[in-house]
Amino acid sequence: MEKFKVVITYFGFSILYLTSYGNGQNICLECEILEKCRVNDTFMFSNKNDFLKIDWKEPGEITDPRIDACLSPGMKIKGKLTDVLCSGSVDRKCHVIRPKYKYADPIKLCAACGYICGCRVNLMDALDVGKRVIVNFVLILSCLLAFFIMAI
Repeated sequence: MEKFKVVITYFGFSILYLTSYGNGQNICLECEILEKCRVNDTFMFSNKNDFLKIDWKEPGEITDPRIDACLSPGMKIKGKLTDVLCSGSVDRKCHVIRPKYKYADPIKLCAACGYICGCRVNLMDALDVGKRVIVNFVLILSCLLAFFIMAI
């Protein structure tokens, strides 16, 4: 019976802990291409509906530390975002916060926020498009050259 009380207490506190986080529905992406991208710690860009969900923290309010690391100091997100939020933070890096359910390619989201943050993130480099174009060009040129040599 004692073990049962411990298990119930544990699950009760776990549920209370998880529901106390208002930011649990959003994810801060780790963007390798934005490591050197510097912005003001108060920088924030999103669509109008999501911008209305950004608010000041109340004194002593507990929020998700993973999201707090990506937001401006003293700010919080109320509820789910509907689109991507580009934000500065204490580390002065450009961060990407997206809703949990938005399954877009993280590299594309990072590149888009890099552009919005005003950093010189080359979208072609971020997506490795430039390298693929060159490889395809060389491959096609080689095939054409081989065809013409065989035709002679």
